[in-house]
Amino acid sequence: MNIKSDKWYKEYCKGEDSYTHSKSEIEVSNLKNEAKRYLDAETSVFQLKESKHTNSETAWLKTALTQGTTSDKIAAAIVLVQDNPKYNLNRLTMLINQVRVVKHHQCNMIIKSLRDLFLVDLLHPKFKLLKFEEQNLNELDKFNSGDILNSDMSKKKINGSLVF
Repeated sequence: MNIKSDKWYKEYCKGEDSYTHSKSEIEVSNLKNEAKRYLDAETSVFQLKESKHTNSETAWLKTALTQGTTSDKIAAAIVLVQDNPKYNLNRLTMLINQVRVVKHHQCNMIIKSLRDLFLVDLLHPKFKLLKFEEQNLNELDKFNSGDILNSDMSKKKINGSLVF
């Protein structure tokens, strides 16, 4: 388990306001699909590395996610999302999907936990969330020259951050 002090949104600084770029709808769609594939691949690599780590905290979190009480599952999922939100979107989705009207107490507990998670860890304190199409996609063009391997990896990494 990695303890990080920086927020996910500091990895690649996004603009405060929506940006008008020069990309066509087809280019934007292609970039978005490429970004999703890259983020999925990065997530798979991260999860593979995490599965090979064996420390007591990670072992407890994995056990709590599969065998724990509802409270344990919620707490474990939140800790994992806090630790690395970019690569734990599936756990965030799991938490959101557990909100059901049928189980009132559980629903309230999850909603309060999600609210705190979004306000403290996931959302930028000053900027609103922007859609992929509203990002500065022209920024990616500067990676089309120079060292092909490094520029391609940097472009993919930034593109993956934009889709996140």
